[in-house]
Amino acid sequence: MHATYLQRVTRHFCEDKGEKFDIGAEVTHASQATDVRHLVPLTKAAIQHFSRFLPPVKNEDDLEALPDKLKGSEELGFSPLFDPFLIDACCQRGIFPLAIAIGEGVFLFAPKLHVERAVCALADGSAQRNKISGFPFCEGDEGIFDADCLGVSRKLTRTPNQGTHRPSFDIFINRYEDLVDVLTLIRRQHGENWLCAPLRKCLLYMFFNSTKYTTKVIFTAIRRRRYSETPISEISPVIQEGELVACEVGYLVGDIYASATGAYCISGGGALQLSLTGICMKSAGCRLWDLGMMMDYKRTLQCVSLPRKKWQKIVAVRRSNPSEQILNYLHDLEKGRPVSDFLKSDVPPAIADPNSKSQRKKQRRKEAAIQQKKVKRGADL
Repeated sequence: MHATYLQRVTRHFCEDKGEKFDIGAEVTHASQATDVRHLVPLTKAAIQHFSRFLPPVKNEDDLEALPDKLKGSEELGFSPLFDPFLIDACCQRGIFPLAIAIGEGVFLFAPKLHVERAVCALADGSAQRNKISGFPFCEGDEGIFDADCLGVSRKLTRTPNQGTHRPSFDIFINRYEDLVDVLTLIRRQHGENWLCAPLRKCLLYMFFNSTKYTTKVIFTAIRRRRYSETPISEISPVIQEGELVACEVGYLVGDIYASATGAYCISGGGALQLSLTGICMKSAGCRLWDLGMMMDYKRTLQCVSLPRKKWQKIVAVRRSNPSEQILNYLHDLEKGRPVSDFLKSDVPPAIADPNSKSQRKKQRRKEAAIQQKKVKRGADL
């Protein structure tokens, strides 16, 4: 009999339309290839058509000019070429590396410069937050990441126990053996969306060839702790030992961590993923967390909105901040750490209200017991 919280959750997954995908082959190709660029075969007429709606982006000069070409609520440029160097240049300018579908299984690279960016400070209090140049004025703890706001279940933060094999979870960052499972879980949950195969291969190539690029791609995996070598059974409805339960793909620009996408297959896994990401990146030395487009759950994280011009100014300043310390910290997490190291489940009991009905009843019983002892002692005398 297994606890219900260990049931595998897939109801939020996209329905499989029959498209075949092989993430393992993509990872192998990206690790061995010398060139993963992908050119979408567009006709001259098609390029002219898209150029009527989206500014073309061919190189870094086009990226520099993109903010001035975007009017009002416009956010996208386009390129038929998926290129790691162009993706790197986007990230270094605060432009999100997106893709858009233009047909069945056909995607264009579409760099996105949000009208407003959701960000939060990875800071210890308002004094540290206020030292982040360009961060919007906030009152109190507004704009500061607070993991407690997400309400992660204590069942997911229990400490490991080798004797009892108590279900617990571990976090791994940038571990090669997690890549296939991470991208497969994301693909199963979201389908073939903006993180399409050509873009996946580019990010993987950047990961395997990190010294070539200023932007550092980060893969985060959260797994149920493995106590034994029992193989994972995909038939079982229960999360198995060693199985991936939540994950995230993101990237570093200086001391800014940007979340790209994530996935989960356990109840509460989304909150667990976000909490651990924020805590780990803050512990590593990141000072800003970029979460892209503002959404309700991001407000729960204490995110505030930054207009794109102010956002790009912050990125221009902070992208030159050294990331070696951050990368060294994350490298140590490659071998894994218990989730309980970051999210303690041993919460001290709350102090009871002495005036509550239950406490008054306990007090009366205690006083009655004391009185009975006094009566008994008097009778014995």
